[in-house]
Formats: sequence, C-alpha cells, structure tokens
Amino acid sequence: MSIPSPKPNDTPNYSGTPAPSPTDAGTLQTGGWANNLTSPPWWNYANEVLQGLPANVRVQLSGVTQIGPNQYTVSVRLGETLALTPNGADAHQNPTSPVAPNVFAWTFTSRNSHVCTVSPDGLVTAVGRGQCEIVVTSPRNVNEPFANATPSGTEGVTASLLVTVVA
Repeated sequence: MSIPSPKPNDTPNYSGTPAPSPTDAGTLQTGGWANNLTSPPWWNYANEVLQGLPANVRVQLSGVTQIGPNQYTVSVRLGETLALTPNGADAHQNPTSPVAPNVFAWTFTSRNSHVCTVSPDGLVTAVGRGQCEIVVTSPRNVNEPFANATPSGTEGVTASLLVTVVA
C-alpha cells in the first residue's frame, strides 16, 4: 500500500540547509520535502521534512537611491535611459541566489508611460517631464529546490522606483 506524499512534490530527498531557527529570521524561508518512511516503526507513514531555503522576499536595484525596503528613487534628464538590474534579497537586504531549478525572472511596468517607458528587459526611457513609478516584480518568491513546487501565479516580490524626469 502506498501512502501519498504530504506535499505536492514527491522529492525523495534534499541535502540543503537545515531548518530555520529563530536566529535565522528573515534570511531563510521554510520549504519541505516528502519522505515516505518504509521501515518500522514508521512503516507506510508519510513524513514531511522541513528545510531552510534562502529567502527571496525583497528586490534590490543597483544604481539608484534606496529610500525604503523595496522603494527606490532616481532623477534623470529628458531623453536619458536607465538600465535596471534587479536582484533578489532576504529580509535583511542580503543578496539571494535562486535555488536550482529556479531562476529569478523580472517584469517591469511603467505607471505613467507619458513620463517613462520601460522595456521588457528593464530599460527605462525618460520621454516627458514629471514623475513616474516603475514597478519591478519577480513573479515567484517561493525559492524551493523542487521542479514541481510551482506557485499559483499570484505570488511575487516587488520594488517601486520613483523616477523624476527633469529637463
């Protein structure tokens, strides 16, 4: 008789970092893998093993001024461009790398295309005077090492960049 896994994944093992402790608050997030034990006294009982994984809860932007945890500001001249290069970070603003098979993908949105436009690659172009908010989003913030640990599509981490365009 086979007992189903307690998680959506059936990963047999993962040799990552240990489970988070109180001193790791903000630097690790909890992930789990299923271990279907097959020897007594746990015969045929599913067991979820928790692991600590590098947290990806913030977005870092370089080349601009940080004014809050996920808030940035920059001034540019009309016609100038600015290339955005985001990176994931934990709650303490330490850079976070994606755990394979994950990659951090980024989306860029201009909230006022009359002031700034932004390309899918993060190139901001100042097209008019004023202020514009650029929203940078990583649509996945679950940094788990399981290929089938896919998010629902609503998860993500964002940063806001306030661009002031001057003449």
